[in-house]
Amino acid sequence: MVKIGVFSDTHIGRSVPKAIGELRREAFKKAFTQAINIFIQEKVDYVIHCGDVFEKETMMPSDSIFVKNEFQKLIDYLGKDVKIFVIRGNHDGTTINNALNYIEHPLAKYFKIVGEKTLEGKIEFYEEANFVLTGMGYTPYPIYKFKTVKENIKEALKNSKAPYKILLLHAFIDGHHDLPLGIPAHQKISIKELRNLGANLIILGHNHTRKNEKIDDEIFLTPGSTEYYDLAEKEPHGVYILELNNKEKLQFKNIEPMHIIEAIKINSEGTVKDSAWFITQALKEFENCIKKIERLNKKGIVRLILKGLINEDKYELENKLQMHLAKNKSIIHLEIENQLKELSNLSQTIPITTKEEFLKILFEPLGAEALAEALNLIEDIEACLEEAGSQRSGLLKDLDRKKFVKKWIEILGVKS
Repeated sequence: MVKIGVFSDTHIGRSVPKAIGELRREAFKKAFTQAINIFIQEKVDYVIHCGDVFEKETMMPSDSIFVKNEFQKLIDYLGKDVKIFVIRGNHDGTTINNALNYIEHPLAKYFKIVGEKTLEGKIEFYEEANFVLTGMGYTPYPIYKFKTVKENIKEALKNSKAPYKILLLHAFIDGHHDLPLGIPAHQKISIKELRNLGANLIILGHNHTRKNEKIDDEIFLTPGSTEYYDLAEKEPHGVYILELNNKEKLQFKNIEPMHIIEAIKINSEGTVKDSAWFITQALKEFENCIKKIERLNKKGIVRLILKGLINEDKYELENKLQMHLAKNKSIIHLEIENQLKELSNLSQTIPITTKEEFLKILFEPLGAEALAEALNLIEDIEACLEEAGSQRSGLLKDLDRKKFVKKWIEILGVKS
């Protein structure tokens, strides 16, 4: 029997909201430590992390040292035969500026970054006791990139005689994840694309809500995040213990959050109200919220959502609510999400086209294959700008720019 500890989206280094940034940084670390301790208690043979180990934009050097030490602790307790497989998520950086490289070490043979070679068009796999594993690291245009590497993934899995064939992805999967409206089509992979690959266990990061389901002979497993990435997420957070024997067995293990996060919704339900009404309703709900937090003997973070119509200045109401509610010692942070509409300022909002949608519209006339190449090239350019752009101008050097110009000419079919 093989036992695997599975987790994802740990976001070490995240420090949002800024007002309590260091407390939130500590909360993500405590969740990570709990995950490692669970894996030690369960005596796992392998660990899989499905992306977003770090929050690269706000992480500090001490955050990478922390993760390295936690993984080393696991090895010290369980032995050097344990292996850790990790794929790069969008918050871990780019292919050429990858935060996962901070925790690599030539002597740490147990640590494997999966999926980068796949993105390069190479066949990549790891053959283990009773499973073979492959994956694809994060790309901002997964549907196009996946189609270009799909055959290599099939090839990686096809030649193995292992009973379990594992695919790791950090992407939204349409048909498995419960996705909100508005996610562009190119940012998600259809579940149909993952069928008939030869994988019978598909483990996914990127979506923070845990879910596991079996469709025919394929298991789709999303472990979710280990801590509240934003204040809108819901409990529980945790990790999975996956046992692979003659039959697979899954157990979810809770991670206890450092803080209690509560949401209060005040909605005038389409009727016009004054600030006094909103304050009265908020105080009533806030009192119930405080009782719950104090009963659990923890500190709380409260998210107050205001909806409906108001006949006064909605920002003045926000200031009054901060004065009334933010003084309680049990609350370390109050976040007000002000969605109110002022009666005197009702207007239609014009939808804004995202960068990704604009690029898709711009390059669609080139055809599907050229569109995929163009979007992948843009991803490469963005990565190169981040890594090698001039600090003064933000532009690329002539040598770097020249190779991209050449690729654009090929994609656009321009004859020299």
